[in-house]
Amino acid sequence: MTNDEPRSRNGSFTTDNHQPVMREPVTATEAAHLQEAQERDRADTYKAMGITIAIVIAPFLGLAFGLEVALAILAAAMAFTTWLTWSGAKRVGVTLRAKLYTMSALNAVLTLVVLGVLILRLAN
Repeated sequence: MTNDEPRSRNGSFTTDNHQPVMREPVTATEAAHLQEAQERDRADTYKAMGITIAIVIAPFLGLAFGLEVALAILAAAMAFTTWLTWSGAKRVGVTLRAKLYTMSALNAVLTLVVLGVLILRLAN
Protein backbone atom coordinates (compact mmCIF):
# COMPACT_ATOMS: atom_id res chain seq x y z
CA MET A 1 0.00 0.00 0.00
CA THR A 2 1.15 3.51 -0.69
CA ASN A 3 0.77 6.61 1.44
CA ASP A 4 -1.68 8.23 -0.99
CA GLU A 5 -4.35 5.59 -0.33
CA PRO A 6 -7.34 6.61 1.81
CA ARG A 7 -7.03 6.25 5.55
CA SER A 8 -9.71 5.87 8.18
CA ARG A 9 -9.86 8.02 11.32
CA ASN A 10 -7.69 5.60 13.31
CA GLY A 11 -4.88 5.80 10.77
CA SER A 12 -5.50 2.41 9.18
CA PHE A 13 -5.67 1.93 5.43
CA THR A 14 -8.93 1.01 3.76
CA THR A 15 -9.29 -1.68 1.14
CA ASP A 16 -11.34 -1.66 -2.06
CA ASN A 17 -14.42 -2.82 -0.16
CA HIS A 18 -13.89 0.01 2.37
CA GLN A 19 -13.06 -2.31 5.27
CA PRO A 20 -10.27 -0.91 7.46
CA VAL A 21 -7.07 -2.88 7.55
CA MET A 22 -5.51 -2.38 10.96
CA ARG A 23 -1.78 -1.99 11.01
CA GLU A 24 0.29 -4.08 13.37
CA PRO A 25 1.57 -2.34 16.50
CA VAL A 26 5.09 -1.06 16.03
CA THR A 27 6.27 -0.68 19.59
CA ALA A 28 5.79 -2.69 22.75
CA THR A 29 3.76 0.18 24.22
CA GLU A 30 1.37 0.12 21.28
CA ALA A 31 1.05 -3.63 21.60
CA ALA A 32 0.30 -3.31 25.32
CA HIS A 33 -2.35 -0.64 24.68
CA LEU A 34 -3.93 -2.80 21.99
CA GLN A 35 -3.97 -5.80 24.34
CA GLU A 36 -5.58 -3.72 27.11
CA ALA A 37 -8.25 -2.43 24.72
CA GLN A 38 -9.04 -5.94 23.52
CA GLU A 39 -9.32 -7.22 27.11
CA ARG A 40 -11.56 -4.29 28.05
CA ASP A 41 -13.81 -4.97 25.05
CA ARG A 42 -13.95 -8.67 25.92
CA ALA A 43 -14.88 -7.87 29.54
CA ASP A 44 -17.63 -5.48 28.37
CA THR A 45 -18.97 -8.19 26.07
CA TYR A 46 -19.16 -10.67 28.94
CA LYS A 47 -20.91 -8.09 31.13
CA ALA A 48 -23.45 -7.39 28.38
CA MET A 49 -24.10 -11.11 27.92
CA GLY A 50 -24.65 -11.51 31.67
CA ILE A 51 -27.08 -8.61 31.72
CA THR A 52 -29.00 -10.04 28.78
CA ILE A 53 -29.22 -13.47 30.40
CA ALA A 54 -30.44 -11.95 33.68
CA ILE A 55 -33.14 -9.91 31.95
CA VAL A 56 -34.30 -12.89 29.87
CA ILE A 57 -34.29 -15.36 32.76
CA ALA A 58 -36.06 -13.05 35.26
CA PRO A 59 -39.64 -13.96 34.16
CA PHE A 60 -38.89 -17.67 34.41
CA LEU A 61 -37.50 -17.20 37.90
CA GLY A 62 -40.69 -15.31 38.68
CA LEU A 63 -42.72 -18.36 37.72
CA ALA A 64 -40.53 -20.66 39.77
CA PHE A 65 -39.77 -18.58 42.86
CA GLY A 66 -42.23 -15.70 42.89
CA LEU A 67 -42.57 -12.24 41.44
CA GLU A 68 -40.35 -10.65 44.08
CA VAL A 69 -37.32 -12.68 43.02
CA ALA A 70 -37.91 -11.84 39.36
CA LEU A 71 -38.29 -8.13 40.12
CA ALA A 72 -35.10 -8.12 42.21
CA ILE A 73 -33.08 -9.78 39.44
CA LEU A 74 -34.61 -7.51 36.81
CA ALA A 75 -33.84 -4.40 38.88
CA ALA A 76 -30.25 -5.52 39.44
CA ALA A 77 -29.74 -6.23 35.73
CA MET A 78 -31.26 -2.89 34.75
CA ALA A 79 -29.11 -1.02 37.29
CA PHE A 80 -26.01 -2.74 35.95
CA THR A 81 -27.09 -1.87 32.40
CA THR A 82 -27.46 1.76 33.43
CA TRP A 83 -23.98 1.80 34.94
CA LEU A 84 -22.41 0.02 31.95
CA THR A 85 -24.05 2.36 29.44
CA TRP A 86 -23.11 5.48 31.43
CA SER A 87 -19.48 4.40 31.81
CA GLY A 88 -19.25 3.22 28.19
CA ALA A 89 -20.53 6.55 26.89
CA LYS A 90 -17.21 8.14 27.85
CA ARG A 91 -15.44 6.11 25.16
CA VAL A 92 -17.53 7.11 22.13
CA GLY A 93 -17.98 10.19 19.96
CA VAL A 94 -19.86 13.28 21.09
CA THR A 95 -23.10 12.65 19.19
CA LEU A 96 -23.41 9.05 20.30
CA ARG A 97 -22.34 10.00 23.84
CA ALA A 98 -25.36 12.28 24.27
CA LYS A 99 -27.69 9.53 23.09
CA LEU A 100 -26.11 6.99 25.43
CA TYR A 101 -26.40 9.35 28.40
CA THR A 102 -30.07 9.92 27.56
CA MET A 103 -30.78 6.21 27.23
CA SER A 104 -28.88 5.51 30.44
CA ALA A 105 -30.97 8.08 32.29
CA LEU A 106 -34.17 6.57 30.87
CA ASN A 107 -33.00 3.12 31.96
CA ALA A 108 -32.29 4.49 35.46
CA VAL A 109 -35.87 5.82 35.66
CA LEU A 110 -37.24 2.43 34.59
CA THR A 111 -35.01 0.76 37.18
CA LEU A 112 -36.51 3.00 39.85
CA VAL A 113 -40.00 2.05 38.67
CA VAL A 114 -39.13 -1.66 38.96
CA LEU A 115 -37.67 -1.05 42.43
CA GLY A 116 -40.86 0.81 43.40
CA VAL A 117 -43.01 -2.10 42.28
CA LEU A 118 -40.75 -4.47 44.21
CA ILE A 119 -41.03 -2.37 47.37
CA LEU A 120 -44.82 -2.23 47.02
CA ARG A 121 -44.93 -6.01 46.60
CA LEU A 122 -42.77 -6.59 49.65
CA ALA A 123 -44.82 -4.12 51.75
CA ASN A 124 -48.07 -6.00 51.11
